[in-house]
Amino acid sequence: SFHFALPGKGSIKILFTLLKSGLPKAWTQICNIFRSLIINAIIIRYLGSAGMSTMTICTNVLMLFNIFTSGTSDTLVPIVGILFGEQDYYGIRQTVKSARNVLIVSCTALLVFFLSFPQVIGKAFGIHDAQALAAVSSALRLFSLLPIIKYAVTAFLPSALLPIIIPLP
Repeated sequence: SFHFALPGKGSIKILFTLLKSGLPKAWTQICNIFRSLIINAIIIRYLGSAGMSTMTICTNVLMLFNIFTSGTSDTLVPIVGILFGEQDYYGIRQTVKSARNVLIVSCTALLVFFLSFPQVIGKAFGIHDAQALAAVSSALRLFSLLPIIKYAVTAFLPSALLPIIIPLP
């Protein structure tokens, strides 16, 4: 049968290890909440409800990019972990190249779609006013470039700064 037991010293150590391993994702979500609250307050104050609906559409569109990036990164973790344990470095390189190609193709297709047809996206979210559609179109065109900027910062900046941080002997 099932029994509850008081946690021992080993249980607290395991709990601390689990909390430590989940802390980065939890911290990211906490920061996202505060970011959303601050941005929403600024938009409501200066742009009103029309600006808030435009921001909501842009945020939802960015979630489509996040589906590909998060899905790819979450898929890579166990695969690369197993390949690393097997010391299959060629397999790791091939896996990362394949994932990179999938990300480039999928995000480029989304980017082209959002840059070409922003009014279709606005209408899909229920925006039918011409002035609101124009605002959504320009905002979507700007927001659809954010994944490229994010990729450039996370992929190229660390590799550019690494020689500065850790100089070669």
